[in-house]
Amino acid sequence: MQFGGPISVMHSPGQPARFPSLEQMSASNNGMIDLTGIPAEVQELVIQLAALVRATGSEPLSDPMTLWRFLNSRDFNVLDAEDMYRSSIQWRAECNIGRLMSIYGSGALYTADGNRAGDPLRWDWNPSSPQTLEAALVQQYGFWGKLAHQRAADGAPIIIWRLGAVDLDSYAREGIMEVMSSGLVAHFEDMLQSSRVVSHLQKRILRVRLVIDGDGLGMHSLRHVNAFRQMTNVGKQYFPDCTATVTIIRAPRTMGVLYKSIQHMMTAGMRQKICILGDDFEDGLRRHAGIEVQQLPESMGGLTPDSEIAATLEVPEGAGDALGQ
Repeated sequence: MQFGGPISVMHSPGQPARFPSLEQMSASNNGMIDLTGIPAEVQELVIQLAALVRATGSEPLSDPMTLWRFLNSRDFNVLDAEDMYRSSIQWRAECNIGRLMSIYGSGALYTADGNRAGDPLRWDWNPSSPQTLEAALVQQYGFWGKLAHQRAADGAPIIIWRLGAVDLDSYAREGIMEVMSSGLVAHFEDMLQSSRVVSHLQKRILRVRLVIDGDGLGMHSLRHVNAFRQMTNVGKQYFPDCTATVTIIRAPRTMGVLYKSIQHMMTAGMRQKICILGDDFEDGLRRHAGIEVQQLPESMGGLTPDSEIAATLEVPEGAGDALGQ
């Protein structure tokens, strides 16, 4: 996916940016900008953001549908989206996202500055069969995973979080919080790149469907709020919008109180994606996310092997001792 060349935008210090119009962009770029899949009402904004970041192709995170994700993350404010974009690209290079992905899985190629390498229409990263101690800890004690062989009705990847089964305090107690947080970053990257690939293949914007298992949540879970915020904050800062819906199933009756305690951490757009369901969730899950119960992991009442997601085991004392050896 290539554009005709970098796109300029006129901007004098202290003055508003002067964006080129869609017609000007197409003319100056020989019509090479592929806006397939971009809603007509925001195509101008995608063009403007492409101009500001001097987009020339799919990387770094600069294909039109990914630029739309940055815009959607910042309420379609072009300059705010540009700030997020530049921060994200800098962070990816500084944290060496390619090395991190190789620690927690295999099958993905990156350049040294954090850009994807290889075929942009394939995403083969796989976190199963861990080859490092860090990856093994995540597979045992993490609460997340992407279903390898299931898709929602719209073709989007299905993500599972078992928040009711995890004790986040134990991560800190055993000195594995940094390892688990980095594993979650790898999961965020998996969500983003999976969404990008399926969007390119279907020529329309698709985002993952996140299903949260609320079984086990209760008022005691409030003590995990700060740890959860710290672990997920990097997603809001550096990963453009890749979640279409968040469906909480098997939620306890106290879920309303729990939700109020964390909703301040969410943007308005994030709050609009959430649907909370109790034990009788089959119809609601289908309507909200396009997912059938049988597609869920066995531990959540479905037919998919639990091995496709992290085991979310209880973290025993001494679990992190090997990290210091």
